[in-house]
Amino acid sequence: SYEALCRQIGKFFRTGEPPVSEAETIEIFTFMEAADESLRQGGKPVALADVLAKAKAEAQTLLK
Repeated sequence: SYEALCRQIGKFFRTGEPPVSEAETIEIFTFMEAADESLRQGGKPVALADVLAKAKAEAQTLLK
């Protein structure tokens, strides 16, 4: 519910502890990017591992 979401957001700002793990957050973003990439390719299947590897490579480039 919206109320539960607001409580979690408030808790995050008070404690600094995210309501989901870093790993789960990365999985969610990987899934969303894979869905977008599939759409760009006309609905073709896209491997999550490939999307994650590409994102890691791009992140390393940005960190240099």
